[in-house]
Amino acid sequence: MTHLLTRLYADEKTANAVQDRLLLAGFPRHTMRVFTLRDGEDRDGAMRRISAVRVPERAASVYAENVAAGNVLLTVTADYKPLGARKIGLKILAASDAMPTNLEEQDFKLAWVKDHAPSIMKDHPRLMTGEPHYGAPRASFSAQFGFGTLSTKERRNKVGKGGPVLPFGTLKTGRNANSAMSGGRHMSRMFWPMSLLSKGERRPSVIKGGGTPFSRLFGLRTISD
Repeated sequence: MTHLLTRLYADEKTANAVQDRLLLAGFPRHTMRVFTLRDGEDRDGAMRRISAVRVPERAASVYAENVAAGNVLLTVTADYKPLGARKIGLKILAASDAMPTNLEEQDFKLAWVKDHAPSIMKDHPRLMTGEPHYGAPRASFSAQFGFGTLSTKERRNKVGKGGPVLPFGTLKTGRNANSAMSGGRHMSRMFWPMSLLSKGERRPSVIKGGGTPFSRLFGLRTISD
């Protein structure tokens, strides 16, 4: 079951502060709405927007009257995220400076509907450019730490003060070896009394003496040309 939690506030700053506390508690940003009166909008226009998030008609009418008068409405959908969303949301809203209303209920049960995400990562549409967490200052790391985090000094290389890593040369400047083995030795000279590679002419058959005995035995060719 989905719950829609609603509260009325005196100004947008107060409503946004409550929204920030909900965000830090794990509520996805898309589950919250802050309603203020738009330029050129009347009460009916505000009510249409409030009703669009499934606020019941009577409550939407009361909230629209207040929004038209300059107050601010905050709505929160408490579903499956975070775990225990309704209980967490009610606790945060209870500690906020919400305005009193003549409504019997400000928390409503709604039928669950399939939620179509506006992006793959609903809370972070731009993963690499988003803030590290909600409420973080939008400034460079240098500005946040109070000192420069990038050096402008030119260096000859990326190691220490520009010197070598090891106290000896790691690249050989001599001629290339003709063998991968130390000293240029060959495997056959180490443990075999004869050459491992034949330099003679290749035979047409792997069978000693040559010929094709299987073809003769069966009376047909067993190897395809």
